[in-house]
Amino acid sequence: MKRAAVYFRNGIGNFLMMTPFLRAMREMGFEIDLVLVSNYNFAERSDAMVEFARSYEGGLLSSVVDVAPDDVADLDGYDQLVAFSHGEDSPMRREFWKRDAAGQGKPIRDWVDHEVLYYLATAYDLGFRGTPGPLELPDSHGAFEFERPFAVFCNGSQGGPLWSRKRWEPKKFGALAWAIHRWTGLDIVLIGGPGELADHAEIAKGRPYVRDLTGQTSIASSGALLLGAELCVSTDTGAMHLAAAAGCPTVALFGPTIQRKNRPWCDPDGSRADELFEIVDLDIGCRPCQYQAKWDSCRDPVCMTGLDVGDVMNAVRRLQRRLGAKEAA
Repeated sequence: MKRAAVYFRNGIGNFLMMTPFLRAMREMGFEIDLVLVSNYNFAERSDAMVEFARSYEGGLLSSVVDVAPDDVADLDGYDQLVAFSHGEDSPMRREFWKRDAAGQGKPIRDWVDHEVLYYLATAYDLGFRGTPGPLELPDSHGAFEFERPFAVFCNGSQGGPLWSRKRWEPKKFGALAWAIHRWTGLDIVLIGGPGELADHAEIAKGRPYVRDLTGQTSIASSGALLLGAELCVSTDTGAMHLAAAAGCPTVALFGPTIQRKNRPWCDPDGSRADELFEIVDLDIGCRPCQYQAKWDSCRDPVCMTGLDVGDVMNAVRRLQRRLGAKEAA
C-alpha cells in the first residue's frame, strides 16, 4: 500500500468537498494521513474540526496529524505529498511545496468550477480514471431518531465579520420555522457551534416545536442527525454540505459566496441535484462578492437581508412537492 500525506487547513464544508478526492486516492491504492493545520482564524472550531477528521480514521483516512499553525510535521517516508491552496500561508504548507507536492497551482479563489472538482483535478493528474463520487460522512454514526419527524435549520458561518454576512436574520428563520411547522407538521431542530448560539436562541424562543441543539452535537453527530431529517434549511455553511453528504433534501440560502463553487454537491452530472436541492438567492449586481474587494468592505449585505420568508417557503413547497410526486410515481 502506498502512503500519501495531504495538507488541509480550512472548514467543515471544505473538508467534506474534499472527500471524493480522498476516496479517489484510496481507490488508487493510497493510505492517507491528513496533515491538519489548526486554523487560527477560527480557533473556537479547531478542536471540533480535528475530532471530525479523526472520525474518518479507519475509513477514508489512516490517521490525522494535528499540527499547530507555526509547526512542521515530519514528511519523510511518503510516496506522495498533496497540498491545496486556500490563500493561506503556514510553515507546514511551505514545507509541502518545497518538496514538490502535487496539488492545484492556482488557489481556490481562482477556480472556476465546483470545489469538489478543484480537489479531484489533482487525483486525475495522479492517474485516477474513475467517476467522481458523492460527499461522504464517516461510518461511525447511524441516523438519529426522534419521536416526531423533523427538519434541521442552521444559520451558520465560520465566524468573524466577513463570514457572518452569510447569515440570514434570526427573526426570518423564526417565521420560517412557524410556517414549515404549520404546513408540514415537522418539528424544527437547530444545529451549529458556539458562533450560532445567540441567533439560534432567538429562533427557538417561544416556539415549543423548535428544539435547539446548538453546541450540543459534534460535527459527525450533526451529520447523523441529517440522515434522519426530512428537510434541511441552511445558509452556505458546513451544515449545508453535511446535508448534501447525508442525501437530505435541502433549501440553501446563498448571498455573498460563490454559488458555482459552493453549491450542494450531489453527483458529477447534477442529475439528482434538481430532486434534492433548492437554492434561494437574489439576482443583484453586487453578488457574489466573495474574494473581491466588496467582500471586505460591504456593510449592508442586502443579498441576505433581501431574502424573503415567502421566497424560502415557496422553495420548501417546490422541493417537497417534487419529492412527493417522485414517491407517488
